[in-house]
Amino acid sequence: MKTLKLVIFLFLASMLTGCDPLYSIYFVNRYDKNVYVEYYVSNYPDTTLLGTGCVYNPATQSHDTAHIYETIGRLPDFFYYGGTRVDTVSFFIFDSDSVDYYSWDTVVKKNMVLQRYDLSRFDLENLMVSKGSSMLHFPPTEQMKHIHMWPPYGTYDENGQKKSNKK
Repeated sequence: MKTLKLVIFLFLASMLTGCDPLYSIYFVNRYDKNVYVEYYVSNYPDTTLLGTGCVYNPATQSHDTAHIYETIGRLPDFFYYGGTRVDTVSFFIFDSDSVDYYSWDTVVKKNMVLQRYDLSRFDLENLMVSKGSSMLHFPPTEQMKHIHMWPPYGTYDENGQKKSNKK
């Protein structure tokens, strides 16, 4: 009986210590409207929207947090596409009203992107809020001001409204 308990204990201990870590990306919508978030691993440095018309991630409610990506594995696993290593992942944020109302062709032609983040592994590591979890925000926070984005940091106020260029 002691041997059976020892075998079960060792089996459970090996299962708990041998698991791959879980990596997640969360998105905080501080905008006063719902948004869609989509990411592309395969096309950087070409940041043109793809013609699929599929925005996979559900609308993120205004002033809410959504879980937009999860994988079993470490952060570097995110940077492989079709067996090829890529160094940047592009995240696109859309006003859900635009995507829901207009055809995808119109969204692409008029480039109806609220914000695009082109994130390296280093960027995602700097945006980690806990081990294995990174947090993206729209509008971008002070912590995000050094990442590559379009339009540039400072275009939006803290509520997601475009700032006026009047002086």
